[in-house]
Amino acid sequence: MRDSGGSIILRKYSPGAFLYSWARPDGSVIGKQENTPLAQLMPVRLHEGWSRTPIEPNGATYKIRFDWRQSQAASAVLATEGMTEVIHVKLNGRNLGMRFTYPFRFDLGAALRPGSNELELTHIERHTFTSKLGEIWLRPYYELRV
Repeated sequence: MRDSGGSIILRKYSPGAFLYSWARPDGSVIGKQENTPLAQLMPVRLHEGWSRTPIEPNGATYKIRFDWRQSQAASAVLATEGMTEVIHVKLNGRNLGMRFTYPFRFDLGAALRPGSNELELTHIERHTFTSKLGEIWLRPYYELRV
């Protein structure tokens, strides 16, 4: 992935060293090793404390407040399991997009902040006609721009 300035963004979801390399236009190859902190990045399951507001047709909006304490991580990816159809996500009032195919993953980016956060999922279920909250995970990552 690249940022708006053209830099390549590398993400690592576990601690320790990693190697990367790239080729220059002249055919030479550059390699580099980077280290991420040794502290383990632990996925966080958001499973208790959700509110549910039904919406028509066949949907619901789910909200939860949670604390983010993984200060070494650049951010996290929100991943859902057990949900299908259309999912729209907001974090702290910022729209993070909509997905309508698996896998349902959303980069939380700069919207995720240390301390208290509010997550809102709007789910429309057009197959079973009943929205049910699946498993929701926050998967933290380290980020390096080259």
